[in-house]
Amino acid sequence: MDSHFQAPAIQNIPNEVSVPDRQRLARTTTPTERIALCEDMILCYPGRPSIYFEVQLATTLGQLGAKPLALAHFRKAQTLLAQDGGSDDSLDILVEILSREVAAESAKHLANSMKTGPFSQKWIPTKAHRFPTTQPYLPAGHEELKKRWSTLSAQTSLSQAYLRKLAVDTNHFEDVFRLTEESVKDVVKRGIADSVLQPTSESKLHDADKIRQILSDTISAYGILDQLLREPEKLNRSSICEAHARLMHTCRFLEPGRYIPPGETRSTTRTTVDILGYNSAQCCPFTEVDKEVDYICNMSKQWIRSWRNPFATASWIHLVLTRCNPFDDGNGRIARIIASIPLVKTGYPPISITMSHRTSYYAAIPQAYDGDHSPFIQCLVDGMRDTISYVQGVA
Repeated sequence: MDSHFQAPAIQNIPNEVSVPDRQRLARTTTPTERIALCEDMILCYPGRPSIYFEVQLATTLGQLGAKPLALAHFRKAQTLLAQDGGSDDSLDILVEILSREVAAESAKHLANSMKTGPFSQKWIPTKAHRFPTTQPYLPAGHEELKKRWSTLSAQTSLSQAYLRKLAVDTNHFEDVFRLTEESVKDVVKRGIADSVLQPTSESKLHDADKIRQILSDTISAYGILDQLLREPEKLNRSSICEAHARLMHTCRFLEPGRYIPPGETRSTTRTTVDILGYNSAQCCPFTEVDKEVDYICNMSKQWIRSWRNPFATASWIHLVLTRCNPFDDGNGRIARIIASIPLVKTGYPPISITMSHRTSYYAAIPQAYDGDHSPFIQCLVDGMRDTISYVQGVA
């Protein structure tokens, strides 16, 4: 560790760290390996032992130029050290210097981001997005969809096959990877662990082991749904960040030179995310992200509890989350997970949008922004219906 820190808790590997973990530390050579290992160690050794790893993690992030993230972890180390009755003058000075630098750079970055555009859809706060109370009635085909899902989900193997197909599609959708049709069928039929994964030639990712892990991460993120259905009051920023942390566990290092901090919102990373293309959209300023997510969660719980049309509720939740874009990446996948809550709660399957509906999906989002949620609701029905049909034909 850098010698300018004096506190033993920062200088020395904690005594609690096992011999195998010490050996893992000694073997790490690249920044990505060190980040991943430090994140694991912070979870394995909470409290005082994590001070060392928080500083190690912050130092590595700083070396990669991720100053806001480095500052966040240095501050965590500073707090933990104070709680343990210790202090470190060098750490305090470093936090003060970094705080000034991050504040100045963030202010400049935010000012520049507000000058970009023009956008087809400008950012408006969640409270300005009218809930679709004009659509109290369930969409055409909902009875058949509910009946088919009831039949399918009665067999655990088939409901799990649906989730596996959904996991493939949601990653195909965001161009994380692309599998051949034979591989998709194999995943749906035999499971993630036993299937043969063959990426297509145009896939951005060709490492089958990483693809397998991403699929497992995606299934794990959907596990949040079960928790929130049992305890709906726990739909909050923390649970959404937990879903993101699960989802992005492997994806955090996919792009060379880019690190996506799992479970950290843009309020921490201080990044601007906008949606470019024909229907360009300005997203929430990073200074407002956490406040917006808190508001979205509170209003979502109210509408899930009170509104009679779960498809309308799902469409609204999806819209406001995608327009907020709380994270550096993974926002569409997270929005589809959280927007599934009102549907699953009322006996429908989780949202699954197949690649054949990709164009209509992206066209429907700006229409929902303008107040017409009907096209997006129809896209939900079509996607879930097609996924059920696919599973029934393959599994």
